[in-house]
Amino acid sequence: MNMGAPLTRTAQWVLGPMRWPTIVVTLVAAGMTLWVTRLPRNWLDVSRVGVAVLVVMGLVWVAWPIARRIAARKYNWPRERLTRGAKPRYLVGALLLVEAFAIARGFPLKMAFWMSKHQMDALAADVIARPKSSPQDQWLGAYKATEVQPIRGGGARFTVEVGADGFRTGFMYLPETNPHIRTSGKQYLGDGWWIWWKDG
Repeated sequence: MNMGAPLTRTAQWVLGPMRWPTIVVTLVAAGMTLWVTRLPRNWLDVSRVGVAVLVVMGLVWVAWPIARRIAARKYNWPRERLTRGAKPRYLVGALLLVEAFAIARGFPLKMAFWMSKHQMDALAADVIARPKSSPQDQWLGAYKATEVQPIRGGGARFTVEVGADGFRTGFMYLPETNPHIRTSGKQYLGDGWWIWWKDG
């Protein structure tokens, strides 16, 4: 039986199956990236470098099975060596590419906002009904609301992120404000909700 030429350590790694620690680390990293990019600041100023890194990583994972074919042919190894672990690599590559596209389009924030909107609506309604109350910091779905306060004219706002440089972002509910009028420091999301930000 022809087992092929002896493999170098690098060739063994390229041809070998994807092990579960690699899959777990990749999925955890992808999840943490999505969690961070749910915040308004990351949507207002999308890191082109970060998106580019994800794209490059995704392409590397997709190209990995191609490299396996080249290495397998070079070392004359059987077909089962060539195909082992190809599907997980394709899936990881596709995951990274989809994540890069999602971040570039602001999907993590939009999804987190709509998943949290019911609780945000309830808080806004309570603040508007009781403007002199002092709501405690609390989690509203994917966001921890701090500095909750009413807005003159029938609205409410809260902070979800304070950067080390003092840059603050959060959400505000202004149902009576015309979303077509552009103003600095806030951007319309939908159903009366806006993102707001302030430099430190």
